[in-house]
Order: sequence, then C-alpha cells, then structure tokens
Amino acid sequence: MPSKIYNETINQHFLAQVEQRLNAANPSALPENQRIYEFEIMDRDARILRLVKDSGRSIEKTLSILDLFSFDVDPSQGIRANFEGLFERYERNLSDLTAAVMQNDASVAHNAMYPLFLAKMVNFIRNPYSIHKVLDTFGALATVHPTDLEVCRVYERVLYGRRPQQKYLCDIFEITDEQYGAWLRVIFLLLERLKDGHVNMLEQCLSNLYLAKDVHTTVDVYRYDTERCLLCDRGTSTPLPQEHGSVFDFNLRGDAFIRYGFYKFNASILRPPADVVASIMRGPKFVSEDRHDNDLFQLGIFNQRAVDQAHSRVFCATKTPYGVTIAPTRLDDRA
Repeated sequence: MPSKIYNETINQHFLAQVEQRLNAANPSALPENQRIYEFEIMDRDARILRLVKDSGRSIEKTLSILDLFSFDVDPSQGIRANFEGLFERYERNLSDLTAAVMQNDASVAHNAMYPLFLAKMVNFIRNPYSIHKVLDTFGALATVHPTDLEVCRVYERVLYGRRPQQKYLCDIFEITDEQYGAWLRVIFLLLERLKDGHVNMLEQCLSNLYLAKDVHTTVDVYRYDTERCLLCDRGTSTPLPQEHGSVFDFNLRGDAFIRYGFYKFNASILRPPADVVASIMRGPKFVSEDRHDNDLFQLGIFNQRAVDQAHSRVFCATKTPYGVTIAPTRLDDRA
C-alpha cells in the first residue's frame, strides 16, 4: 500500500527536527523552545564562520521551507499532498538508532548501523541544495512509471498535481520547472514501495552497496567529551576524493559523528593481494566497525569538510565549534 500522502504540514524540514534536536544548544528545554546555533560561511577556504544570532535559532523553523515537498496543493479544498509520510518511516527511529550506535554494547551498535545509514541517506535525497547531484545520480528514474495500480494513482498526482509554490522554489534553488518536477518524481520512486512485500529502490541500492563482497565496508564512530560537531545544511559531507572510495560523514549528535566508507578492492587506496581478495569473496560479508574517543584530528577534518561542502550554513550545539574560526559578532546580531 502506498504511504499516506495527505499531511497538513506546510513548514517542511529537509533536515529532520529530530536530528537538529540532537544538536540543540538547550537539549533539556521543551521542544518548542529548543534552539541551535547557526553560522554563516564568510570565507570557505579559510573556514571562517559568523554566528548569525547570539541567542541561536528556533529548531522548529530551521532547515525548512514552505511546501518544499508538496506535489498537490489546493488550500481552498484543504488539499495538501506531500512526502511527509515517506520521510516519517525513517525519521521515527532516528533518535533510538543514534542512541544504539553510541552504546558500548557492540552487538546493539552493530544492529543499528545499517538502518541508520538508510535514514541518513534520505537526507541526501530530500535536500534541495543537492537537487543537481540527486538528478545526476538517480535522474533516469524520472522516466520510470510504476505498474501497481494504487501506487500509480499516487504517482499521477506527483506528475500532474497543483504546485503553486513551484516558481518560488525554483527561483530560490536556481533550478528549472522540469528539474523540480523530476526531483519530486525521483524522491517518490526511490522511497515508495512500488510493490507490496518489496523494499523500495533506495533500500535496494544501499543494501547492494553496504553488503557487496567486492567492497570493503567500514563504519567509524567518533565521540567527544568537550568539543562539538557541526551539522551541515546538506546533511552529509565527504572527507575523501571520490577516486579513493565512497565515504560519507554524518553528524550523529552534538558530541559525535559517524563515517561510512566503501572501498573497492582494486582502488588505489586499497589493493590487497589476489589470494586475500579471493578469500574475502568466498566468505561471509564482514563490516569493519570501530569507535574512537576524542580524536581531534578527525573532528577537525569533519568540521572543516562540513564547511567546505555546505551550501551556505552550518549549525552547532556550541558557539565555538572545533577546527574553524568564528568571526566577531556584530552588535546587531546579539539580540
């Protein structure tokens, strides 16, 4: 059965509130009062940031935009069809998965690492600052048409629904009408289950990557006692050039980040002897998992790459994130 498509949410987050709340400056406050510090990138090369507002920004209104994912809107009839139901499948367990990954119990952490990876990769698919990259990666899907009748009926709404916000959004993100429509189609086709009893296309793709026997898969969790991790407005960053492997960094919470690495055995960075590769290919899939405490060198890389690859903003639980420079705050920003 297709996901529920009607949702009254107008202010739609492209980085889930639950993830922002894990980076709240005041985590013990009521949800409606929680805030996060926002930084504008002043000099990307020098990693110089400016704190936008001394009191932080309301999480309820951060990293969101009106009707970003709405594909059929008619306020006069109370109609608002969007992807909130699809995203909620992954958001509902994010806090629990994050807590599990941080557990000292290796088996508990292990069981959470792959579903957490799925949830984090949804941030890439739904991020409007990554529309061009999403279409470069999955754009061919925009020409696919589902065959299941119930799914097809919803897809027709994605294709032909009323989108009065489209011009406004296209102007903001500097994309064409066709690119916006193609992005909405790709989100639906990747995240919706196109047939009962089957996983969606995104889960198929990521499972194939995560479990491929010709790929060395690594997961590293980095935790910090005093320093804090940035949250990038794109939701993810990559610490290594693509030719060395597919590596994804994600903020876990204010004091931790996680790195997923996928390295082909014939890549320049990883060339084990042929007999070792043959043995690996015959055996069960092994994922290398490790934990690191207070590795400031890696935190510096993580925070600097977050700045390098952000669209224009990064966020944090503290006013003084590690490894970057904070420019003086103007007097009119201190309110």
